[in-house]
Amino acid sequence: MGAAPAVLMECGMRRLRRFTQVLLTIVGSGIILYAVLAIPTLYNRVLVAGLGLFLVEAGIWEFTRSLFPNEREYRPLRRETDYFLSLVRRMNRAALRSRESPMGEAELDRLYEDLHHSVDRMRRLAGMTDDELGFRHRGGMTLAIEDQSAGLHCTRDGVSARAS
Repeated sequence: MGAAPAVLMECGMRRLRRFTQVLLTIVGSGIILYAVLAIPTLYNRVLVAGLGLFLVEAGIWEFTRSLFPNEREYRPLRRETDYFLSLVRRMNRAALRSRESPMGEAELDRLYEDLHHSVDRMRRLAGMTDDELGFRHRGGMTLAIEDQSAGLHCTRDGVSARAS
């Protein structure tokens, strides 16, 4: 399967997931309204409203993700990007703390370096799949894996070709 059909498939799955999430929320809301307005007995009204609440929650909490699988092909870059975003959040918290104490500056400097290392890893991981790496990359984690067949050496800073 080429890159273009994979992108189209992912786009279609994403739309399908989003549609089912919205549909579940709307149907659940409709069932709740029906239960409140049209069902005469309290016991049945509570049961039907409970079903409606379940459907609303299923839509909001995105339960459909488990039904429609993620077809992403370039997962290592995605995981590294998620890790980068977590670093950005941590940097914001550290900046707020640094206003109160001078110790926060050291943490800001460390996070700044980690962000740069993460961007370097993103450049190396772009366009690579888990299969091409030969292992499952977990964004930002310390790695020390060598793939003898591919001649790759993987470290915390990313993937590099090993000198022969």
